[in-house]
Amino acid sequence: RLWVSYGRTQVSSLRCRPVVGLRQTVAMGLHGQGGLVTSISVEELFQRLGDERWRSEVQLIDVREPWEFSVGRIEGFRNLPLSRWEEWEEELSQGTQPVVALCQHGIRSMRVCNYLAEVHGLPCINVQGGVADYHAKVDSSVGIYE
Repeated sequence: RLWVSYGRTQVSSLRCRPVVGLRQTVAMGLHGQGGLVTSISVEELFQRLGDERWRSEVQLIDVREPWEFSVGRIEGFRNLPLSRWEEWEEELSQGTQPVVALCQHGIRSMRVCNYLAEVHGLPCINVQGGVADYHAKVDSSVGIYE
């Protein structure tokens, strides 16, 4: 199993479990997967989404929960909730196209990217700042929650 601690949360195979009193953060870095994990800004994502060829060459996934996805979503992204990881991990990992992962702020999607790269050798692009940054910097009509 893959164990990562973030703040007061410990992640095991991308499932969160609280850890009382845990203060130190052990973060999985962007460069630890042999270049398989990269990041793009929300502005760059917006530009790339306008390129039909690019869109056809990647898998666009939003790992937020269904209720988050219903508040606001970016067109073209498929909702694959992190809480249902076991239901979609195998299908996604068998693909050959790079994954573009998105969440509310970019933390959960980075965890997914790191896991897909480390365990399945799948290239993954994390959207920095997630839907919250997309709303603030690109398109305020995309709904967000507080």
